[in-house]
Amino acid sequence: IFSFTKVENRIRGIWQIVEIQKNGITTYEPASNEEQIDSRLEFYQSRNFIIHYIDGLNLRNGDGTWEFDDKKRNLIVNYKGKKNTISRIYKIIKFKNNELKLSFTDANDITWTLKLDIVESFIAYGL
Repeated sequence: IFSFTKVENRIRGIWQIVEIQKNGITTYEPASNEEQIDSRLEFYQSRNFIIHYIDGLNLRNGDGTWEFDDKKRNLIVNYKGKKNTISRIYKIIKFKNNELKLSFTDANDITWTLKLDIVESFIAYGL
């Protein structure tokens, strides 16, 4: 990850899932109840995290926390999901100012890759 802006600052904002891959193949299948196309993830300077997702006809929110590992290669997110608390360690595949690509392997040994685009950066707002 190379940039003049610290990764802790670049992540701050609203990100939207625009593509999902299941074992390397693009799919519309959600990675989880919360991790689906058009879900929005909000990362705040305070390390607070909110995920917005659709459940049937309802918009739901899950709140929690986020942090990077020591080497800034993994993004660790914990939040209240639809059915339980989600603890996710995402491997950072790509991280640009306007694009974020994360992957994780679930309990069924399926590797999911999430491509997110920035909707709004919080850097200028101090959030």
